[in-house]
Parts: sequence; structure tokens; C-alpha cells
Amino acid sequence: MLGKEPIFDLGLFEFRSFRGGMLASLARQIAQFAPIYALAIFLEETAGWPASKTGLVFVNSAIGAMIAGPLSGWRATRWGAKPVVIGGKVVMAISIIWLLAVIGVSVGPAMLLGPLFLFGLSIGLAAVQLNTVVMADVPLVKAGDASAAKSAIGRVGNSFGAAFVGILLVISINDVLIMAFLFIVVALALAYTLPNVKGGGGERAHGIRQE
Repeated sequence: MLGKEPIFDLGLFEFRSFRGGMLASLARQIAQFAPIYALAIFLEETAGWPASKTGLVFVNSAIGAMIAGPLSGWRATRWGAKPVVIGGKVVMAISIIWLLAVIGVSVGPAMLLGPLFLFGLSIGLAAVQLNTVVMADVPLVKAGDASAAKSAIGRVGNSFGAAFVGILLVISINDVLIMAFLFIVVALALAYTLPNVKGGGGERAHGIRQE
């Protein structure tokens, strides 16, 4: 006997913002998770860094995300969420190109501080505001289902990212970074199709969508 309430409401994909936002979120999650996972393995297993040294370098990424989080809300209130999401993805692409330029067995901590800070900055800019855009067209009665579905897609993206790392890292970390860059390009293309929503993530987006 079928239940009245589905675990995953496929009807949510009828809404433009949810449909495009979920695809953009999936691509972003893969692009976000794969480089960090691959870089940590590379630094410890190939470059010979101790785990403590690797962890300290990644703190710079967390600092970037902490700075960008409040900044993204402030800018989204003025410009709308869409330009902030697009800007975050552009910054992420720049950070990946920077990593490609410096990564190698002889890489030192100072060489990674800049690109990792930008990477964290990009996460802080894009993540929260993309959530705002995803929910723009979803009725309030379905908001809980949409939020849960968005979280589930994020976990799927992380799983795909880990799988791609496992396949490509055997060849080269550069291949992982190039793959991440391609997914960023896909996420960026999808972001351009999304509606623009003002409110900085602090308000429900209904009724204030701008094309």
C-alpha cells in the first residue's frame, strides 16, 4: 500500500527555482568537496605532510568562509542572491586555477594560503544564497520537504565527489582539480538560469523574485 506522503516529493521539480537550483547545488557540491578531499590526501600521502600541518593550512579556507558568510547576506540584500551566487562560483573557479598553478610534491604551506582562502570565500558567498534561490518559488507548505531534499542532494554531491576523487587521484591530483573546474563551469551556467531573489537569506523569497 502506497503512503500518502512521499519520502522525496518529485513534484517539487515543477518549480523553476527548485529545479535549476538543485542541479546547480549538485554540481557545486561535487566541485566543493572533491578538491579539498583530494588535496588533503595528496599533501599527506604524496607530499609527506603530517596531518597537523595539513589541518592548519585548511584553517585558512574556514576563515575565508567565515568572512564571506555575513558579507554574502549584506550584498544579497542590495543586489539579490543570484549575483552573489555567480560571484561565489567565479571566485571558486579562480581558486582552482590558482591551485593548479602551485600544486606539486614540493608545494609549501605559504603557496596554498591564497588559493585556499579564496576557496573558502567562494563557499561562504555561494552556499547560503543558493539555498535562498532554491526556495524562491516553493510554496510555504512545501518548504520543509524542499529543504530536506536540498540537504539530500548535497550529500549525493559529496558522495559523487568522493567517487571521482577515488578514480582520478590514482592518475593525478591535477585531474581532480580540472574535473572540479568543469563542474564549477556547469554550476555557473546553471546559476545564470536562476531567478534573482532579494532578502539576503534572512527572509522567505516569495513575492520578491526579480528576473
